[in-house]
Amino acid sequence: MSRSATLDEKIFGLLRDDGRVSNREIGRVLKVSEATVRNRIRHLKESKAMRLGVVTNPRAVGLVASAYVRINAEPSASRRVCKMLASMSECNFVALTLGHYDVITFISTSSRDALRAVIDNKIIAMAGVREVDVRELVEAVLHRYDLVRIK
Repeated sequence: MSRSATLDEKIFGLLRDDGRVSNREIGRVLKVSEATVRNRIRHLKESKAMRLGVVTNPRAVGLVASAYVRINAEPSASRRVCKMLASMSECNFVALTLGHYDVITFISTSSRDALRAVIDNKIIAMAGVREVDVRELVEAVLHRYDLVRIK
């Protein structure tokens, strides 16, 4: 692993532990200059290897019902279905997939009734949707935010 890749991994680790840590503090811990840290973070952001942001706890902000929804769509409709899902405020993740299901989405709502309404009135009602499989989350055992991939 190159020196810059090793440094980048160490920067990731420090930011993962505390996203508010200053460049000066990162430099002090890693024994490099603040300018080096600033340049590495700028490079990581520009290359889209990293994005700094805030992660919220859905339950803490009133989103108590969540589900993965797998969708079997007509072949010509998969990308259109993805675009429609991506425009919905309830959808947190949308992807084209291989296999029996063509699309997967993750939705969060304020109640199970609202979750059912989104599925019944928005997703099942979409043109081109043939089959929907819903997997409601009961409890999140692990969620590795450090592995989230951002487009």
